[in-house]
Amino acid sequence: MKKILFLSTGDSCRSLMAKELVNHIYRTKFVAESAAVDKVNVNDKLYEVMGEIGIDINDDKTYLPEDFENEDFDYVITLCDESRENCPIYWTKGEAKYKHMEIADPRIGATSDDELLKSFRETRDKLEEHLMSFFDKEIRNITF
Repeated sequence: MKKILFLSTGDSCRSLMAKELVNHIYRTKFVAESAAVDKVNVNDKLYEVMGEIGIDINDDKTYLPEDFENEDFDYVITLCDESRENCPIYWTKGEAKYKHMEIADPRIGATSDDELLKSFRETRDKLEEHLMSFFDKEIRNITF
């Protein structure tokens, strides 16, 4: 199995979404982890929108990149510019494939609960589209 680390700013939504999507869709090929520049509480909307597609993450925990410093990853994927600029890369020993996917924070700009839920759904769907596009191509080019 190939190992993936997703990095974002706060690990309250995007990186956890990406982790859970990959672990669900590609569970026989990849195992994903997530971390963030700043550790914050997981947003409750995350549980709701992932549950809508059959992914239960009620027991998930958030991590900092340093929590994985002794692990090797095949892929390190940043999900926002801040994580790309501020996350350490020492744990990869230079062997990981790096990818950046700029995914907007769904919390920004939402002024009501309904808008926030809609934004989280859009983020989930955009992430799934980007991840499937990338990893479907990767599967054709790597040996497991």
